[in-house]
Parts: sequence; C-alpha cells; structure tokens
Amino acid sequence: MPQNDLHRAILFLRPTQEILCLIKSNPALVTEKDDRGLLPLHSAAFWNAGVEVTQALQKEYPEGAKVFAYDGETPADKARKQGHAALAQLLDGYTPAAAAPSRPPAPAPAPAADPLYAGFLSTPATAMPQKDALHRAIFGMRPTQEILCLIKSNPALVREKDDWGELPLHRAAFWNAGVEVTQALQKEYPEGAKVVAYDGETPADKARKQGHAALAQLLDGYTPAAAAPSRPPAPAPAPAASLHVGTPHWAHAFSAESTFDDTKKDVKVAVGVIADAAVRAVKAYLGDFTGLLGIVDTLRTQVMHLSWSSNQSSERQAVVKYDEYSGQYAVLIIERQSSSKDLKVPMVGSKTYTAKLKIKFKRAQAKNDAARAICQRLMDNAAGDLVKTLEQMKIF
Repeated sequence: MPQNDLHRAILFLRPTQEILCLIKSNPALVTEKDDRGLLPLHSAAFWNAGVEVTQALQKEYPEGAKVFAYDGETPADKARKQGHAALAQLLDGYTPAAAAPSRPPAPAPAPAADPLYAGFLSTPATAMPQKDALHRAIFGMRPTQEILCLIKSNPALVREKDDWGELPLHRAAFWNAGVEVTQALQKEYPEGAKVVAYDGETPADKARKQGHAALAQLLDGYTPAAAAPSRPPAPAPAPAASLHVGTPHWAHAFSAESTFDDTKKDVKVAVGVIADAAVRAVKAYLGDFTGLLGIVDTLRTQVMHLSWSSNQSSERQAVVKYDEYSGQYAVLIIERQSSSKDLKVPMVGSKTYTAKLKIKFKRAQAKNDAARAICQRLMDNAAGDLVKTLEQMKIF
C-alpha cells in the first residue's frame, strides 16, 4: 500500500494542529502501513514529529509501538537511530521488555537498505510555519476533511491575510475548494467575502475570473451590491528593478546540486535506493513551495526508467513546474551515470553494480512580467529538449 494522507502529512512536516486534525477526522489512517511496512508512527518517530503527535498516534493505536517495519525496526528503533532520545523513551513505554514482540518473518524480497531514508539530505532548512497553515492547505489541495478540521481547530486562521492581502477565502475561491470549505470559511468570517486583496479583487472576483460560476454566486450572496466594499489604497511602490520590463525580478530563489550513489548486486535495487533518496531531497528543496509538489509525483518512475546499464554512460532529463497564480516555479535536471565492478571472490564469479544520479534543482518566485515570461518560455519548451533550453537560458 502506498503512503496515505497521514504518512504524507508527517513526511512534509505539516503543522502539528493539521496532523492532529487528520488523526481525529480519520483514525483508520493510523493503522495503515505503507509499502515498506511503516506506520505513520514510524514516520513520526523518524522525523521527530513531536510528543503531541506521537501521543495522539499511540492513543488511537497503542499496539503501533510494537509493530516492526520490513527493515525490522519499531518506531522506538527509528527514533533512537535518529538521535531523538526523548521520543524513543516515550515509545519504549509502549514496548516493555517483558512483552517485547517477536520479530516478524522476512517479507517478500525487499532492498537490503531502507530506501525510504537512505541518502536523504535531512529536513528542509525552514519548517512550514503555523501561521499560513490554512492558506497552504487550500493551495496544496489537501482533502476537504483535513481543511475543515483545520478551520474548526484554529478559527483565527480564517482571518489571516497572506503577502498578497488574500484571505484563505480568496484561495478557496480561486482554486475551487468546494462549497463545503467555502461555507465553513464564510461561517467563521462572514465579512471575508467583502475583503479586497491588494490586486483589487474580492473572493467572488477570484471565482468568476477562474470560471467557478457556482462558487462566485455563493460568494456574491455575502457581498450585496449595496454594501460593495471600497477598494483599498494601492500598496507601497515595488522596487524599481521589479517594474523594469527587461529585468526579471525574483523572490525566494533557491538552488541546489546533489549526487546520489549506491552499490548492489542487482542494479534495479541500487537504482531504487537512489531514486527514493532523490525524491525525498527534492521535496525538501521545495520547502514552502508546496503547490509545486507535482514535480516529484513522477520523479521516482522517471529515474527508474532511465537507461541504466552495466556500462559507463550518462543521460540527462529535465522537468519544469510553474504556477501562474503564485508566480512560483521549479526546474530539475537529472543526470544518470552507471557502471559495473568485478568482485574477486574465490571459486565464485560475482559482480556488483554502482548506480549514480546527479540532480540540479532551482526554484524561485516570479515578481514581474519579465520573470513570468521566462517561466512561460520554459513551460512552452517542456515538451521539447528542455535540458538544452535550460542551458541556453543559463538557468543553472
């Protein structure tokens, strides 16, 4: 079974309150294992999701602390391995030595190393702040129930504006988060439908602009013409560089370059290990750019389907994602290298394979028309030789 919403919420370092809401709204997720035999409790222990989350998981499934993943480790083992002593001690309280579970029989062949964590570059430099949790949940198209839980657990989030002067209601209208979410936001803050963002638009304007007629009509019910809000004063002038048509202006720029390698008797196993490591690294690189997570959706498959062989060779591919609404974009180049090496074993002929993958990553937020034009050009060339386009434009 692939990772469920709870596994992913812990993996992506979602805010504590959001994870607790998800546990409360769908307790069955707590007992589900992923395809490596890991419970959400294993992930919480490895990533140090905190005492509150760990206790909530244990409360729903006390036996979870005794469960072994396919690598033979309990949640407490994961916590100890990562140096989270307090969490390991808490988890050990649910696994007393007198009742220690027996190790499970070996499952169907699994990689010798735990590919979920092998080679990962640690957590993002900036963990996601609690403040924008509701904006990000809507922007990241989280499940409806999860968003509703977040609203119920922390109603104050409904009134918070982001850097564009937008409420979560503006985001819900633009992304068509659905009637249930929209009504929940309106119930907590009825005046929100009258709020005008810095671009001069109300939530109903956003919905109409995107063609969400039913949602616009619902929102118009909270914005009668007689009480139409006045437009706010224009925000402070932007820096001159951002207004110059020929000079692209960027924000939140970040770039990284990493190499992953692994050696196994089976080249496919080695490739699987580095593919998972690359996926985890790119997720970390994206940080708060959660709306661009689609860039990693097919990354593992893409890496696995490169032309791996036992001969020294190389191959490059590129991916680009761009969100016109936020101006955020990300580009990624993956470069494959592979080779084989003979092992001198007496009386036995044997060979190991080394797989190596190099990734180049860059993300930024376009802040003016010149920068947006660059992003659009990349998207227009996505179906062609994108690597060549990136090199010509000197993106890296």
